[in-house]
Amino acid sequence: MIANNREGVKMLELHERIRELRKNYLHMSQTAFGAKLGVSRSVINNIELNALARPDQKLSLIKLMCKEFSVNEEWLLHGSMPMFVAPDTFSLDQYLKERGCTALEMEIVKAYFDLDADTRQKVFDHFQARLSAAKERLTAAADAGQQQEEEAPPLELKPVSEMTHAEIDQFSEQLRQELHREKAAAVKSPASPGSGTNGNGPPIAAGSSGADSATG
Repeated sequence: MIANNREGVKMLELHERIRELRKNYLHMSQTAFGAKLGVSRSVINNIELNALARPDQKLSLIKLMCKEFSVNEEWLLHGSMPMFVAPDTFSLDQYLKERGCTALEMEIVKAYFDLDADTRQKVFDHFQARLSAAKERLTAAADAGQQQEEEAPPLELKPVSEMTHAEIDQFSEQLRQELHREKAAAVKSPASPGSGTNGNGPPIAAGSSGADSATG
């Protein structure tokens, strides 16, 4: 029997809605649809032809269809919209895929959750400590760089004739600090062999022997 709704549009029967669901919305063959429900293709074919030998089997399959494909049971049984309902379960695979995770990243996430709770906590604490230490190092480096910039502003060159006495004093102090920094950097870097020094003292003048003779 074909029923009509208030607008006179044909309403599908239960077996027709099942076929509509499988073919036009899920785009699955009878074989694939049956495999998801744990039955053979012939069972699905008989359901869609409304020729199932055991009508009681249809009820259990309807429950399974609704669970497996997030179908609204009211729609499947009576045609009441909406057709689908939001799934109650959270799919980790779907969540990760939507965010562009690679297969390797998905395996790493799954391996993490395969660990027992105590081991997961230890892994979490380890990485949290590493991240905190790295953040502290970056913050300290940024603070040191900012402090150095504040202590040693760039030298501003302008004609001496245009400089005030205060600006001359400030420039002299900046130059003195710059020279001290260069000297400190040079001390930290060891002299390379053959650089013209004896390792301890000032450069040895070219052409001089270790001890100049006082004889004329």
